[in-house]
Amino acid sequence: MKREYEVRFLDVDAADIRTRLGRVGAVQRVPWALRTCWIFEGEVLDPGLCLRLCGQGARVSLALGSSCASSALQGSAVVETVVSDRASAVEILRKLGLRETRYQEHFREEWRLGEAAFSIEAWPDLPVLVAVAGPDEASVRQAAALTGFDFGDAQAGSVEQIYLNATKRNVLAEPTLLFADTAHARAT
Repeated sequence: MKREYEVRFLDVDAADIRTRLGRVGAVQRVPWALRTCWIFEGEVLDPGLCLRLCGQGARVSLALGSSCASSALQGSAVVETVVSDRASAVEILRKLGLRETRYQEHFREEWRLGEAAFSIEAWPDLPVLVAVAGPDEASVRQAAALTGFDFGDAQAGSVEQIYLNATKRNVLAEPTLLFADTAHARAT
């Protein structure tokens, strides 16, 4: 599995971030759309691993990575692949003994700048955020600086950890994470 380092900057202006990304030559790879994720668990997974089957538009991906409860910029191990048939993927996962334990949704768009990836995201009950990811801490720091972020404001760790820090809400214990009203997030 490759390692991915990621930080998030909370309460950002999505239009401003798009302008900054365009100014430094970043390329939008995935437009703003609803992303749905089903989290699977089971005894066949090593402790500390998280399996997500996510869909955004016509693209469905399956990702196996470090725990959803990560709270540090230590680089999480991730392997991801595109899946051509979501229903078949679910059937395979169930036959392996995995079960769907949680469902989450958020709006997201993805940008790329060299080795760095940027995701502008809107999650239920959180301010809009931007995630900056790369193959090592130095690339994440450089990408953040190029786009005008103060690394002192960065928050490391999973979105689940961000919820815990920002709202004292343990979304790992919730079977669903949904928008009460998607109108605001849809328009971001």
